[in-house]
Amino acid sequence: MIEQTETGYLATIKVTEGMIRFAFEEIEQSKGGELTAETVVWREIPGVGMNPFSSRINTMSLSARETLRRALDDAWGAAGWSRHIGQACSELRSVWRSRERDKWIEDARDPEPDRFRLEPYLLARGPTVWFGDAGTGKTTLALWCAKQLESVVMWLDFEWEESEIKRLWTALGGARDRLRYWNAEGGSLYDEAHGVRRDIRRTGAEYVIIDSAAAAGDGEPEKSDVANRYFNALQKIGRPSLTIAHINNAGEDQRPFGSRFWYHRGRLLWNIKGDRETEGELHQGFFCRKANVGAWPAPFGILLAYGESEIAVTNGHLWGEFESSLPATTRIKKLLLSRGRMTRKGVAAALEIKEDTARKALQRVAVCDNPRSPHAEWYITDGRAE
Repeated sequence: MIEQTETGYLATIKVTEGMIRFAFEEIEQSKGGELTAETVVWREIPGVGMNPFSSRINTMSLSARETLRRALDDAWGAAGWSRHIGQACSELRSVWRSRERDKWIEDARDPEPDRFRLEPYLLARGPTVWFGDAGTGKTTLALWCAKQLESVVMWLDFEWEESEIKRLWTALGGARDRLRYWNAEGGSLYDEAHGVRRDIRRTGAEYVIIDSAAAAGDGEPEKSDVANRYFNALQKIGRPSLTIAHINNAGEDQRPFGSRFWYHRGRLLWNIKGDRETEGELHQGFFCRKANVGAWPAPFGILLAYGESEIAVTNGHLWGEFESSLPATTRIKKLLLSRGRMTRKGVAAALEIKEDTARKALQRVAVCDNPRSPHAEWYITDGRAE
């Protein structure tokens, strides 16, 4: 007999002395049809202790079931474990395959509006991705955001070490009962997902931060299947998340390093730039590269001030050194508002951008009396200047 529970399925096998239970949780089906599950086995026999035995097994693998059989033989003695294991796994596969997965679309859940958990940094649902070069303060600001959430946050560390995270968290004034630290110890997010999910249920963590994407993948980040397995693991964890990522050696600032799926499967992507103008201070520039919350948030600046034992974070204007990272339309609009009429070639030269880029952007933000003429001047009307 098998029945569904809140977290999986429970198979019960009656024996002469009492009952044997198989609890299957964290069930996962691969594209090849294999069904794996966290499996807990115990006996309910009068006068005998339960002493549950747990293991994650592939229910279709003869070798995996044989390994479990030997372990149960060692723990409790030979008792026909091969037959019991085979029966429980067979019942699980049967009920799993027969479960209803289709429904009338009108019975589907109503869509939830996309909104921010911490505006404009983090979304309330799905994955947020920050990406930028090393040394731009991404980890520090991610910890600052964790502090602002005022709830338990799970920090999954694939790159640093606990002492450094503790130092930054303390310097930011974070409460000691608000941040859970998970040391991945060289594993991948795909490998760690089941354990993370259990710890989240136990601690009540409401948000997950992963540092960083390349280290948390289970292969080369340039491969699409690595990125997809990463985001599939985030879905299994079941909490909104922030992933900290990097850029390539060429300084690409439109998407994270690796497969295009690091961009496509994120719902909010911020490119973060950093510049240390004075000792003890870091200027940050935030540039939105993708947003599923309606209009894209405008670029903005952050100042990180590092003291001897504390770090201050201040929202500020966009620092001048980041002007070249603004969208072409924004830069062209500012240029025309300051200089008045200019030719397309003049705009391209002033901003050091391609003339074709200037042409496309001008068509969106400015007007021209004779746009076909190479000498015609573009300008912004009073209405467009607002």
